[in-house]
Amino acid sequence: MKKFTSITQKVTAIILVSLIVGIGIVVIYFAYGQNRTLHMSTENNLLQEAEVLRQSIKTTMMPGETSLVVSLFNDIQNIGAMYDITLYRRDGVVAFTDDSTIEEVNAYLETQRFQPKEFMIKGDPIRDDDVYFRASVEMEKIESFQHKEQSNTYLTIYQPLHNELQCTECHGIDHTIRGVIAIRANMTPTIVRARNNIITASLIFLGIVMILFLLLSVFLKRTIITPIQQIGYVVSEVTKGNFREKVSIATKDEIGTLGEGFNHMLEGLKERDFIRATFGRYLSDEVVTNLLESPDGLELGGELRELTMLVSDLRGFSSMASRLPPHTVISMTNRYLTRMIEIITQYQGTVDEFQGDGILVFFGAPLSAEDYPERAVAF
Repeated sequence: MKKFTSITQKVTAIILVSLIVGIGIVVIYFAYGQNRTLHMSTENNLLQEAEVLRQSIKTTMMPGETSLVVSLFNDIQNIGAMYDITLYRRDGVVAFTDDSTIEEVNAYLETQRFQPKEFMIKGDPIRDDDVYFRASVEMEKIESFQHKEQSNTYLTIYQPLHNELQCTECHGIDHTIRGVIAIRANMTPTIVRARNNIITASLIFLGIVMILFLLLSVFLKRTIITPIQQIGYVVSEVTKGNFREKVSIATKDEIGTLGEGFNHMLEGLKERDFIRATFGRYLSDEVVTNLLESPDGLELGGELRELTMLVSDLRGFSSMASRLPPHTVISMTNRYLTRMIEIITQYQGTVDEFQGDGILVFFGAPLSAEDYPERAVAF
């Protein structure tokens, strides 16, 4: 036996599933798009910063005043910039942490042109497993990547400093990369803010969707579900033999048309039930069916037809009835008439009237056949 599921449950489930899937897709797309835009925007900003720093270092290094570069990086760290900026040598060591570069340049120039630095920059070297830094040096291209440290998310960009023609005077021509600028931005506050914006927007959107869901549910219940339930109730009453109920649907749409058609059908069923209840006691099933299938229904026309009439009664019924008690006479008469009607129906006759123990029967109407006289005689 199939489990019953109401149409209300089905429609509600369809609406909820559709809204949940729709909300999920929108939220995921919105979150992905916002995070993607955020990442690209931050990356572009970092690239611009790296380019500005590259030009600044190039300009500062041209006179050979390395102390100016040291002051530049110290100033950037001291003002609390949004980004952590570090200059690395191509071997991964933080630049200006010692005088090794100055010593290499002086050795290349074979003179003590540059003096040791008075101020140093502190910093940790690049880890050996940092493939992005190695790729930036070896491939001579900008590398950007996002990574996590503890509970924070960072975006880091490595931009190589090329050993340009004007730089080869001091640094030589045996290498193309002099160093790498590393800019690291903490993305956690921005990501948290973006996530909160998504949550807020999702809650607002969910509230609007729930309101629309309630309005749509009420609309569907009033215009579709309730009328269908009403039709179902009337159908159940008809199956019980109750033809008094009617479908009341005021809408002028397909459901309203269905209700009107059902009421017309109900009237037809009511007429058929009346015909069977009224004539079925005295007429054969074939006669009743002929009445029901008549194109004019109960408004039958008249026609001239030759019939075979038969009159039957009990011999000596009057004298016998005078001697027997009334209830015995009635019981005997009922048994007699019941049996006679069964036989009349068997031979497709039609009872015209009862007169005490007498029966007036005709053959040949409303059903017609050539052997109705023979049927009457056989009866």
